[in-house]
Amino acid sequence: MKAQFYFFLTFISIGFIKCTNKPSTYLLSGNINSDLSALLQKDDYEVAVMDSTIQSSREMELSYQMQMALEKNKVWYEDYLSNYRESRVLPYHHNFGLTKDEYNELMNMKLKVTLVASSKSLVTVLNENGVIHFDSHGAIPYLDNIKINIQKQNIEMDQKILEFSDTIYVANENHGLKSRWKGYNWKYNEPLVDDTISDGLYTKNYSISIGQLYKDGSTLITISKREEADGELTVKFDKPLVFRKCCF
Repeated sequence: MKAQFYFFLTFISIGFIKCTNKPSTYLLSGNINSDLSALLQKDDYEVAVMDSTIQSSREMELSYQMQMALEKNKVWYEDYLSNYRESRVLPYHHNFGLTKDEYNELMNMKLKVTLVASSKSLVTVLNENGVIHFDSHGAIPYLDNIKINIQKQNIEMDQKILEFSDTIYVANENHGLKSRWKGYNWKYNEPLVDDTISDGLYTKNYSISIGQLYKDGSTLITISKREEADGELTVKFDKPLVFRKCCF
């Protein structure tokens, strides 16, 4: 399996949307049904896909140096990574191709990263008989595949049902979105038996969080997918989406 690298730089042009943002004054009540209805009202939104970063020349230099070292140690890296999948920062190893001080410098820059939009699209939020769904006009197909059932308090994605898991409160701004936020989380976990892989185990772990950013009241939806086969990570998908209501 091709090694999964955390360090990369993507340049994607951001499309122009002819609407101005209308700040939200709604505050979460703690009632899931009313909060979902308020955060995702039937209307048009500018949706920013917040999955890109701006890197300094020093960060790009160290990231490239580390990536080249990992290219030469792919097998070792996959094994090393499998032991720390839940860690935000991997413990230092000389196979990273950096000194310990250089690695710490790079990690400090990564932890202070600010997420920026790789794209912005006009999305229509619809509500039919208490089921919220989305029409991105083809711009964000994975969002169009999501249905939120307010009464049942569950979410359908990829024909799987994510059940309500917990409330979320991020009390600090030390992350890419630079805002405290509060919301709710839904999860789906599935171990499967597959005779085509050696140990017969295939797992799917899906997670969706919906909440509100404190800095401007905008709605946040985070979508996460992890799939593993034979102990190897085959799917790693993370998309933070920020919804800002359009005011034409």
